[in-house]
Amino acid sequence: MAWYDSGFVYHSPEWTWEELPEDGMQFLLVYHMPVTRTLYGDDFYFRAEGPDGHIFGSNRDDPEETRKRYKNAIIKRGRWMAQKAFDELVNAAITYCGKLDGR
Repeated sequence: MAWYDSGFVYHSPEWTWEELPEDGMQFLLVYHMPVTRTLYGDDFYFRAEGPDGHIFGSNRDDPEETRKRYKNAIIKRGRWMAQKAFDELVNAAITYCGKLDGR
């Protein structure tokens, strides 16, 4: 799942990574049972092909550097937003993640 600064939340069964907006990603939930990974607060988020399927990551590196390290990486960009709005978005996303884990 991906949370965007527009307030929209993209659920993976409904959208593919390629279809997600290029700009404005704020929080990414990667859920591979039983592990939940959360990525947020970075400039760039990416998906690339790994040896056993897709890998996801985030960083502040130049996108070209990421593409050199991870062939076929598809990169989405984060964007600054007001601190209060960001905190609310992250709290909502983390609350959702806790529900997935039964917390």
